[in-house]
Amino acid sequence: MNTIYFSRRHELKENYYVIPFSCSDLNNIDTEVSYRDRTETTQKVLDTIVDRITLALYNQGYILQSVSFRTMSISAMVDTKVLEQAA
Repeated sequence: MNTIYFSRRHELKENYYVIPFSCSDLNNIDTEVSYRDRTETTQKVLDTIVDRITLALYNQGYILQSVSFRTMSISAMVDTKVLEQAA
């Protein structure tokens, strides 16, 4: 299990971001393959990465909306409950 690296976030609208990412766990995985054509092992690796991304974003105050392995980007919203508690 390797580190997931997040790049600079891009704001699409207020509190909604697209964040490019990279992960060396994906080096041997064809991310262009459709969901139906993936092997069980490949799907497990992708699910593990999504779980790790979800946890990392939650710890930073974001709620994961979607992960695109084709574009290697994440869409996420700022967790407004965290903002309210911090204020």
